[in-house]
Amino acid sequence: MIRNEKKELKKQSFEKMVRCDDSLLSQINSHKTEPKTYRFIPEEDLCISEGNPNKLKITSSSRLVAELLTDG
Repeated sequence: MIRNEKKELKKQSFEKMVRCDDSLLSQINSHKTEPKTYRFIPEEDLCISEGNPNKLKITSSSRLVAELLTDG
């Protein structure tokens, strides 16, 4: 009985955490210009691109993934 109550409590707190009010959601969506795909890249394979501090360059040649651009 106590176990189920704890489970329900966790579920409720999770729902509160992920619930998002519609105006906030539309604000977030209005800032998206194009869909971006991110994949895990080991930290040691990343470096800041010279001349452009907003651009991350992937130094690993084992697998070409993508260039990640920060907003700006």
